[in-house]
Amino acid sequence: MVNEDYYRELLHLVKELGMERFVSFGGYSNDVFSLFGTHHALIMCSRNEAFGRVTLESLLAGRPVIGADSGGTSEMITNGQNGLLYRAGEAGDLCQRMIDLSNEYPMFDSRAISEAARKKFNRGNTLKQLEEIFK
Repeated sequence: MVNEDYYRELLHLVKELGMERFVSFGGYSNDVFSLFGTHHALIMCSRNEAFGRVTLESLLAGRPVIGADSGGTSEMITNGQNGLLYRAGEAGDLCQRMIDLSNEYPMFDSRAISEAARKKFNRGNTLKQLEEIFK
């Protein structure tokens, strides 16, 4: 965490909601990819991301992502293949997708998620897409 006040606010909220058993804060790390190895999935709660770098990093690390069905996140996640989409702004739907992922986690193939992300988001494909935009 970069902002100490925000960190304290989050700690207080977790305690207030009785979520200490379920929420942990890992602190600051320079090695983002090693952090993905300690988690089963990423939950990207942004309502709208132009292009979610953290989402891509998770996919490259082979971790499924639960993300909003809007913006760049919805373009990166293939529902049921490399993650699950929820209706943006709908907390109940997000909770259901978290339950779904917990129940269906074995169906997500870490190696396939990583390989698909590497193929789709490599430099060559990205340049081709940019060329198409500017034509």
